[in-house]
Amino acid sequence: MSRIPSSPSPSFVPTPPPEAEAARPAPPPPPPAPTPRYQKQDSGFEAEDTRKSDLRKWAAKNGDTAGAGKPGPHVPTQHGGQGSGGTVTAGMLMNGGMALLNGSGASASLLNGGRGNLLGGTGNGGLVSRGGGPEGTTATSRAQVAPGLTGAEAYARMQTLSASATAAQQAVDATEVQLANDLALLGPTLTTEERDAYIAGYREQNAGVYAARDAAVADFAAHLEANGDALTRYLAEHHAGSPYTTPTAAAALFEGLALVADSPQAGAAVDFLANNAPLMTTLASGAGVNLEAQVYGPALNATMADALAKGQTPEQAVAASRALIDAMPASVQASILGPNPQATLDTLSRAVTGDVAALTALSTHAATQGGAGAMSLVTSALSVAMFTRPEVFSEPNVLLGITGPLSKVGMGAAAVSLSLGTVASVLHRVTSSAAGRFPVLEGATQHTANLAANAPALAKLMGKASNILGMVAASLNVVELLSRQEQNQGTHIQVAVQAASVVTGALSFAGILTGAPGFAVAATLFVLNQIGQARESYLRDEEVRRAVTERATAFGIPDAAARVEFVSTYPSQARDLAALGLDFPRMRDLVTRRLTDTAGLREVAQAFDLEPSEIDQLMGLIAPEGQTTPANSGVRTFLNYFEEARTALPNGTPEQLAAWMRQNPPPPTHGGGYYTFVVSMTNLLTASP
Repeated sequence: MSRIPSSPSPSFVPTPPPEAEAARPAPPPPPPAPTPRYQKQDSGFEAEDTRKSDLRKWAAKNGDTAGAGKPGPHVPTQHGGQGSGGTVTAGMLMNGGMALLNGSGASASLLNGGRGNLLGGTGNGGLVSRGGGPEGTTATSRAQVAPGLTGAEAYARMQTLSASATAAQQAVDATEVQLANDLALLGPTLTTEERDAYIAGYREQNAGVYAARDAAVADFAAHLEANGDALTRYLAEHHAGSPYTTPTAAAALFEGLALVADSPQAGAAVDFLANNAPLMTTLASGAGVNLEAQVYGPALNATMADALAKGQTPEQAVAASRALIDAMPASVQASILGPNPQATLDTLSRAVTGDVAALTALSTHAATQGGAGAMSLVTSALSVAMFTRPEVFSEPNVLLGITGPLSKVGMGAAAVSLSLGTVASVLHRVTSSAAGRFPVLEGATQHTANLAANAPALAKLMGKASNILGMVAASLNVVELLSRQEQNQGTHIQVAVQAASVVTGALSFAGILTGAPGFAVAATLFVLNQIGQARESYLRDEEVRRAVTERATAFGIPDAAARVEFVSTYPSQARDLAALGLDFPRMRDLVTRRLTDTAGLREVAQAFDLEPSEIDQLMGLIAPEGQTTPANSGVRTFLNYFEEARTALPNGTPEQLAAWMRQNPPPPTHGGGYYTFVVSMTNLLTASP
């Protein structure tokens, strides 16, 4: 395969994500004791929750700005799968997208449910274990939870913990949005070593963000375990006296449950709902919450991810998922598995191994069932297969075939972006847990040997790096194509691009890309190219540029301000020249000398599979290094001549194209004074003396 990545489609729809909300308002005090059944006007739940009131005021001031192209931070509002405002996460796509299938309206909205931070972390983002927890968080968190609270105390504590967990998740979302921005603005100008150093600094700087999120979600789960009975009794009493307002007051509970469902305590969320099914089902219905979309489905998807992160086999992942499904209410099981549960589970077992036919059958099943739980069967199985056998999914047509049934109901792009997000979260967790064992990067060969000795889980990734990046590139292409077909306004592209940023960051953080074989370089450049193109319009935002410059300077990147200014001013040229393997000083020199046909030159380099030394010779002909003269204006004439060759041989190999150009040279008058330049370029490409 060519060293030069092909150009991604220009139809990527940029959906700039926001900065997360800096802080959440304090929760309200607990409501008073319940009143008699029909005295609704005196109910303690009648007045609007202070936290929700503050959130709405904040949204009116900052959040609903999608029309201006700069959506505000995510808060628990109803965006849906086709919304363009606010930070978009995997679970949000699930909930909003499922509204298209089951017509549940607000019940499938984005009340934080199933938000599954696809962008990583050691605890959330689909990293789940039945009864387990993220390393180093569960025991500490549970020690902070006091059992034996009264109902009112349990309710007040639940609201506080829910607000804290939501704010912590927003901080993680903002961190990953920043990473995508940084890679888009800086990526084209960074060498491999500079990128590794930058990612290491970024991850170190933000490690506390992930730890805070993990601890906050674990605290909420521990509170449910310690005081869940008191909380549910309290809600039941108030529901008996005020059935119309209690569901609204329980919204914070469902927000917290959705976060727990995408954490190592996902089993706690499922068990809590199952043990209190009648009350929770009633309250969820009144609050417009779709529990299958916001808790059960994401928990199923997350269980698979946790198995991957722990190094378990696909068979073990399926066993854990089956145990989770068994704990769900019978109605939810029926919605997920359909009329023939055993046949569906057998198909799932085959799908996780990378069986394309089985994955396609699951996709058909999900489209037929029309629920978020069945959709999670597809995304969970696909994520396991993507991670364990990425080479199967390096061609877009494979993913297009698998998601064909879902695409017919508008959910194909969601399926791929959700699955890619899970892979990203697993990679983030694996590299984070091994961070203390990273050997010093002293050359690719030595680094590979050190990884094998000190971090075997990462050493395994070394051999799969190229295939993983190929899978990511194919996924981005498929999401872009399906997003246009399904007309979801680029929402899924945003999620997929952020996931691709996490994958690149995780592999760079571990030094895996540095030690990977040659194709990983091209694949990395391709992924960075697509990240930049998808976010191009956002990169002109002055606030974003300033923030990226400050971080890059702090992480020791030289000429940070100049790099950011260059990429934001010449984004396409920067990506083209980066794909040719040029460093930042050379890029700036060429563009300053008015070289504009960079995309054509990249196509030439790709068609002829040029090596770095040959690219240097090519650029030397166009704009000799060390001179200040403009780039040779014969480039366009040569590119026209090259297009003639490709027209004559549309599927021609480099050798065939070279032979055609040798046999059909342009006449001396063709192109006027450009003839000599065209001949020189032709001789270089055909390896002629």
